[in-house]
Amino acid sequence: MNSFKQIILLFLLTIVLSSCAVQQIELVRVEDFKVKSFNSKGASVEVKARIKNPNKFGFKVKGSDLNLFVGNNEVGKVTLKDKIKIKPNAEETYTFVLQSDLAKLAGNALMGGLGMLTQGSLNVKVKGDLKIGKAFVTKRIPVNIEEKVSPASLLGL
Repeated sequence: MNSFKQIILLFLLTIVLSSCAVQQIELVRVEDFKVKSFNSKGASVEVKARIKNPNKFGFKVKGSDLNLFVGNNEVGKVTLKDKIKIKPNAEETYTFVLQSDLAKLAGNALMGGLGMLTQGSLNVKVKGDLKIGKAFVTKRIPVNIEEKVSPASLLGL
């Protein structure tokens, strides 16, 4: 009988939490975009983004489903390295470290991206969704970040 009460309580809690008005999280601006490493093993990109959370509760960025583009070529999937805690009722800058495994990439996409290294600047884009959540409630928010970087920063020069 005790487990039945727990199930009912969990069900009621789920209804209450899902009926709460959740305001939209806002990406105010990208403050910094840095290629930390780019070699035969993979790529690591650091993005500092200013995020505004108007809600009375904080949450964690738990995962990602993102694609990395160099120029117009899709280079591959990138993943969020660490979970990030977003504070409630705050507008702050958070650092997201994204990693990609270049061993899984299609050769023509990589070669197309490397062929553009002779240009003055490269257009690097991260596009997809971030998975955010609090306890057992999760949501996906879209991400579309585009920046110009120098080829020298990709090579670590």
